[in-house]
Amino acid sequence: MICDKSGSSRANKTSKRVGCTARLNAIRQDNRSWIISKMVTEHNHEIDPTFSPLMPAHRQLNVHLKRQLEANDIAGIRPCKNMRICEVQSGGPQNLGCLPRDCRYFVDQRRRLRIYPRCRAAYEEFHDVLRFDTTYLINRYKIPFASIVGVNHHGHSILLGCALVTHEDAESLRWIFQNWLQAMNGVHPNAIIMD
Repeated sequence: MICDKSGSSRANKTSKRVGCTARLNAIRQDNRSWIISKMVTEHNHEIDPTFSPLMPAHRQLNVHLKRQLEANDIAGIRPCKNMRICEVQSGGPQNLGCLPRDCRYFVDQRRRLRIYPRCRAAYEEFHDVLRFDTTYLINRYKIPFASIVGVNHHGHSILLGCALVTHEDAESLRWIFQNWLQAMNGVHPNAIIMD
């Protein structure tokens, strides 16, 4: 482990790196125990304990904050306003326990499209017509589940992909189909059926 200010900055660029040599080297033994082989505790810069909550090991989104971010996103509140609301409710950004980018990452992770290799291979053959359907708030997580279904050469339905989305609006649907096309190497279906 090394200090995050170790190394040197590139010429003509601002950087937090100041060449700090503080480090801890450890070697893993055969019995799965660790032995410290080298330890340098002296830093060549000021250490400010007020920055420790900003270090990745100390940052986390608590359950309340996750619920608040999800609820605001489902309500259609933009990410920047969503963050500001959470900051105000917690008494300021210093009381959030995480950085704004951690919250944005959490919201973005909720909007993931899942496509398996077997589905991708099936789509290459059967991309004529797709059925896109969302079941709204009937699963145990109360999150809309979108399924993308095709029809194979036997006339049977085959699942080609699925997504968990925050809400059914034009922006979410655009996101799903843009990522779908990117995952399918830009191969467009001939038709999409939606309800």
